[in-house]
Order: sequence, then C-alpha cells, then structure tokens
Amino acid sequence: MKRIYAYSIFLVVALVSWAWPPDNDNSKRIEWGTKRLTWDDFQGKINPHSEGIASTWSYMDIDVISSNTDSAVINLVAVFSKTKSWVAYEEKTVLKHENGHFDITELWTRKLRRKIKETPFTPDNFKSHLRKLYYEYDDKMDKYHDKYDYETESSMNSEQQRAWEAKIKQKLDELSEYAKKRVVIRF
Repeated sequence: MKRIYAYSIFLVVALVSWAWPPDNDNSKRIEWGTKRLTWDDFQGKINPHSEGIASTWSYMDIDVISSNTDSAVINLVAVFSKTKSWVAYEEKTVLKHENGHFDITELWTRKLRRKIKETPFTPDNFKSHLRKLYYEYDDKMDKYHDKYDYETESSMNSEQQRAWEAKIKQKLDELSEYAKKRVVIRF
C-alpha cells in the first residue's frame, strides 16, 4: 500500500511538472518593456472551457541576486508567458486589451518595487517580509486585472477600453522612477 501511495505522489508530481513547466527559458517568456505583444507571442494551448477569445498569462518574477549582512539585491520583473498565453482567434482590439493586462502587471511590479524600497528590512526578516509583500501585491494585482476585464467588458466596451489604456499609461508614467528591474535593499 505504501508503495502505491508513493508511486501515486510521484505520478502526480510528474504530471504537474509536465503540465506547468517553469518559464525560465527566455524563448518562452517576454520581459515587459522589450516589445509590445503580438499574436505570435500567444503560443499556449487554447482553454476549451474559457468563454474568452484570448488569455494573457503574466506575472511578477522576483529573484534574489545577492544577500549579506548589509544589503540585498533583487531583480523584479513583469513577465509574459508565451506557453501559457493563448488566442482562439485574432482581433486587433483584443490584442490591445491583452497588452493592457501585461501593462497592468508592470504597473503592479513598479508598485511592489516602490514598496520594497520604502520598507525597512533586516537581514533576519528580509526573506519572510519580501515573500509577504510579494503575495500581498500579487493578490492586489489579480483584483486589478479582474476590475479591468469587468469595466472594459474584456475589450468589448471601446470607450472604457480607451479610458483604461490612458489610466494605465498615466500610472506607469507616475511610477517611472521604479522602472528599473534591479532593486538594492539596504539593511
């Protein structure tokens, strides 16, 4: 019985690893600011259960480069996953909407960079506080994506879509000081 249980766990882990491989390969991901998304970037399998015609999978990627008793250096970037983003059929207004989702991810990445710079860390609490902030801002970002979809009706409300595009651009401009992906934290 224990052998079957262990094999089942191995099988589940193997399936999960196969179904959701990490996007560490740069050919499978795009960092925000390197280019605007095109339909060629949406290479994932179409979700047959979705009512949408496209889906952007973007996230904040955080990496601790170095840490010592005086400081830490992290890279914090907004990333688009080519292999998890998909399109059922191509439409220009929808592509602008999907680029808006990627812009929102960069917006919240900048907000998190600002928060990290404003937060007093110590060498002892650095990793736990950083993790807490990451999840807090990731949750806020998800809610903002939902609000964007709701108010623009997933790009179908062209007036609201234009308003959101202007709003996102303005907020990105306001946070331009936090556009650099590398953050140095002094303890």
